[in-house]
Amino acid sequence: MAFTRVAALHEIPDDAGLRVSLGDLELGIYRIDGELYAMDDICPHAGSSLSEGFLAGTCVVCPAHLWEFDVRTGLPPEVTAGKSLARYPVEVRGQDVLVDPAAPIED
Repeated sequence: MAFTRVAALHEIPDDAGLRVSLGDLELGIYRIDGELYAMDDICPHAGSSLSEGFLAGTCVVCPAHLWEFDVRTGLPPEVTAGKSLARYPVEVRGQDVLVDPAAPIED
């Protein structure tokens, strides 16, 4: 699979996430300081939609139990290694936001 359109740029808020579905994959798309990030949307703790939470700096806060995940790394804040939530490459073409679900970002 290649880059796939998931949203229009204006649909992605500056202070919250946007949940998108690509087949069975649920992603949260986030805009922070003009940069876009795509990350798995399901909290591994409670199964809640992370994009329904709120942003605190570069972290999305789960609405169920307030767990935090940095959208740049997929890890909880101040954690530098370990199993992270999957993140995906994002491109903007004109006003279209595209994600490549077949190419998770490897660290």
